[in-house]
Amino acid sequence: MDELLEETSELAEIVIHSYTYTIDTLGDTSPLRMYKSVYCMQYSYSHQPDSIFKYIPQRNSKYGWVLFAHQDSILSQSSLHQGFWPRVNDTVFVFFDFQGEISLFGRELTLNRIQLWSPYQNSSWTTLFYACAPFEQDNSGNFNPGFLMGQKEKAKEKGYDLASVFYLLISRKDLDEIKSIRTKPK
Repeated sequence: MDELLEETSELAEIVIHSYTYTIDTLGDTSPLRMYKSVYCMQYSYSHQPDSIFKYIPQRNSKYGWVLFAHQDSILSQSSLHQGFWPRVNDTVFVFFDFQGEISLFGRELTLNRIQLWSPYQNSSWTTLFYACAPFEQDNSGNFNPGFLMGQKEKAKEKGYDLASVFYLLISRKDLDEIKSIRTKPK
């Protein structure tokens, strides 16, 4: 998580307005499997609702791949824990790196809890976060406890406090502190 924060040029709260999709053919062709892939996301900053911006994700990002256009929200009970994008009309936090690429999304679970996740897939189909306070582990992904224990040990060996699979938690206060440092001037 340290690297993602160092690479974050902007942390903002945005509202998702729409998506444009492409159709991709994945996997073997018998039977033909077709999936929607996010081509473009239109959004506005929560403090500038009248200005609409476009984001076109890199097909092969340094963060992973934008293969599917799965969408989720706090209200859904999706079993998909990685590589999903917020639903239209969701208000979410977004982390942009110095190249303008989105690295993470965040959603408010409660008044004081923000859940962070990656909108990208990777070859292991598992997003791992190694982090220190103020971040906290999130167990909502229902992952194999043995695997998680092994990851916690690896995290400690690398100097981190915790390992978390799929999601990471942070308090609203701590996220606001990070946001105050990583917000572009209005």
